[in-house]
Amino acid sequence: MKIEGIQGLRALAAYLVLFFHVTGNERLQISLARASEKPLFGTLFNQGFVGVDLFFVISGFIMAYVTHDLTRGFGGVKQFMLARLFRIYPVWWLFAGILAILSLAMAGTLWHPDAVNAAEGNGYLFMLKSFLLVPQDNLPSLNVGWTLIHEMGFYLVFAGLLFLPRKLLPAGLAVWAVVVMAGFVLASQLSLTDATLEVFLSPMSLEFILGAFAGFAFASGIRKFQLPAFIVGLIGAVIAYPLVSASMAEGDRLIVVAYFALPFTLIDRPRCGAEGKSALQRCCASG
Repeated sequence: MKIEGIQGLRALAAYLVLFFHVTGNERLQISLARASEKPLFGTLFNQGFVGVDLFFVISGFIMAYVTHDLTRGFGGVKQFMLARLFRIYPVWWLFAGILAILSLAMAGTLWHPDAVNAAEGNGYLFMLKSFLLVPQDNLPSLNVGWTLIHEMGFYLVFAGLLFLPRKLLPAGLAVWAVVVMAGFVLASQLSLTDATLEVFLSPMSLEFILGAFAGFAFASGIRKFQLPAFIVGLIGAVIAYPLVSASMAEGDRLIVVAYFALPFTLIDRPRCGAEGKSALQRCCASG
């Protein structure tokens, strides 16, 4: 089985995020020690948080691709959601559970003292929502799980689109994109701060949607200009990389999406090896 592109992009996204956090922790420890050292990689991974945006594009591509031949209707939706639930929750529960045990041993509560306090609500409800990946005002107990909350939101909406006939999936994706953009603008104008709305109207949904468009096109046999698209996307991503900052990841994610959604989608165009579609589908289904 020869899969070009998807696995390499996954690795790139993972390393960008990993070294972004490593560099941030280095800076924190240097500051606490009042030392003058510099992080090992300097400023190279200051924008490594964009690996999350690349992950979301890849996720959209994979979901559209592996469901292309799925039976439409309740049976197909059930199959899709069960596969996603068993893919996400067991690993999440393992690591979130380990953190809960450590927190109990060190702080006497299942949650870290900085995660939630009595004034913000019930800690046990906070933990239940964290374990179920339900949106809430606080980050989940294991805070990197915020990306999984968005993933589950993507899956729920995408599952609804699987009730449509296959040929209408692009139209459904387009409507989803319009709803996200209009809802995001409206919520911003009205200063709505509901946690669930923030997930479902997040501009990062557009990355999943664009990836899904690419996955549908690829599964439908539309595979022209892959190399030129990859080159244009790579150039665009390289140009955009130094233009964003970590502060945008928290407050101006729309700008990050505007810079990277299209370049990452153009990059996310794998090529099949000798075993063709079935090989790629089996590989993607594992992710």
